Amino acid sequence: MGFDLDEVAPAEEFPYSFKEYLLQPLTLSSKIFSAIASSPKLRYWLLATLISSLFLTIGSWVLMSKLVINVRVSGELPQGAQEMIEGLIELTRNPLVIFVNSLAGELLTGLIVALAVFILTRSLSGKGSFSSGIMVAGLRSLPSMAYGALLALLGYSMPEVEWNIEIGTLRFETNIPWEMFLQESLLQFIISIWFFIVLLVCYTRGYGMTGGRAAVASLCTWIVSNIFLLIGLAPYIT
Repeated sequence: MGFDLDEVAPAEEFPYSFKEYLLQPLTLSSKIFSAIASSPKLRYWLLATLISSLFLTIGSWVLMSKLVINVRVSGELPQGAQEMIEGLIELTRNPLVIFVNSLAGELLTGLIVALAVFILTRSLSGKGSFSSGIMVAGLRSLPSMAYGALLALLGYSMPEVEWNIEIGTLRFETNIPWEMFLQESLLQFIISIWFFIVLLVCYTRGYGMTGGRAAVASLCTWIVSNIFLLIGLAPYIT
């Protein structure tokens, strides 16, 4: 059971284009699922990840632009502390910084999900490679693009929200805008169900799993890909 990153079959045997790969969460083609499992093209995954990161950047930037962050620093802190904190906050709003963070997050999540897919497919179907797991993880790209677009629409429709932060030597007080974060998390959760359905079909048609095994593999992969979202939603549920 090795981590094979090479394309395991000639591209001519399983021809599919980048457009077909990107739109696979919509078409759910058995042919493409089989091709992803047998003839992975990692350049498609990388390009899809770049595009989805761009959409996520736009959505996050629009939403963050509606946050009016007011920072107040007590006199106990060194002079210039408030300007430094405000500068750091403004840096997080920079579109380039948001894009780098989004891209890093998408790449890291993709590799973690790929490892989960690799372990599950080898254990439950005896098929697959780490590179095909990366391709399966890349099927998150279209749902992520939809999430980014909807996040931008949500941001545009929302009024400005004040976020007051008071910082002292041993004190930190803030009125975190939970309602905004909850709406963002619920939107992400709804979109993630789409990826779960894609996984279920992929494991069945691409890796030949039975319905029960495909359901278990899909649930495990979905949990891995959304672990931070589930942790963030836990306080609202409890």
